[in-house]
Amino acid sequence: MTWSLSRTLAFVLALSFSPVAGSAADPSAMAEVTLLPGWRTAEGVHVAGLRIRLEPGWKTYWRAPGEAGIPPDLDWSGSRNLVAAETRFPAPEVFHSYGVQTIGYTGEVILPLLLQPSDPAAPMQVTADVSLGVCHDICMPMTTTVRATLPAGGTPDPAIRAALADEPRVIDTRLRCAMAPIADGVRVEMGMRAPDGMGPEAVAVIESGDPSIWVSETETVVRGAALVATADLVPPRGAPLVIDRSRLKVTVIGPRGAVETVGCDAG
Repeated sequence: MTWSLSRTLAFVLALSFSPVAGSAADPSAMAEVTLLPGWRTAEGVHVAGLRIRLEPGWKTYWRAPGEAGIPPDLDWSGSRNLVAAETRFPAPEVFHSYGVQTIGYTGEVILPLLLQPSDPAAPMQVTADVSLGVCHDICMPMTTTVRATLPAGGTPDPAIRAALADEPRVIDTRLRCAMAPIADGVRVEMGMRAPDGMGPEAVAVIESGDPSIWVSETETVVRGAALVATADLVPPRGAPLVIDRSRLKVTVIGPRGAVETVGCDAG
């Protein structure tokens, strides 16, 4: 991961002003992480869920959490009969604290998991080492391990289905994007028609499609029917920067949920 000066300052600022900074708070006491066993689909994919229950006033983070957040990470290398795993994310909330914007969840969130067994007719022995940020006014890293035997069967879980239904809605619209060089990368400006019902308080998030590229906080401007999202993309030090326009993603988060679209045309 590449840390920019602005990201470092944002993280230090959050630490400096936090009323719980320096406390002995145990992050594992602030979040309960469990695995919902889910069910096997007719196509052979096992649908499970990672449930995170947070104490009041605490939060955890979305896949693109902002400059001072820690995205969740799951390591499935200790599992058997598992060849691929995908984590899905319901629509998140936007938080502002001491001038720092972060994106995540409060209360309880279920992250749907799409698990592909090598033998769809056999049980799966799954082990996930989970790393996430558990945060009040500052963010503390938390690690835990969840294990389960997932049979080739099961019953669809309405809680997991609800989390899947709450994912950002994919909209079929093509964006225009312009790129301009900056000292250590490029600045990307993406324009689109403002999604219905979002309003001027909408927050856009740009993702590059390449986890090695650092992306700054996205600046969002809504003027009437137009939304413009701007962010800086910076590669690892010394590495070339290659931007694949077809993988650039914009998620727009508003009071009524979230929408997203992938890919853009030069403009």
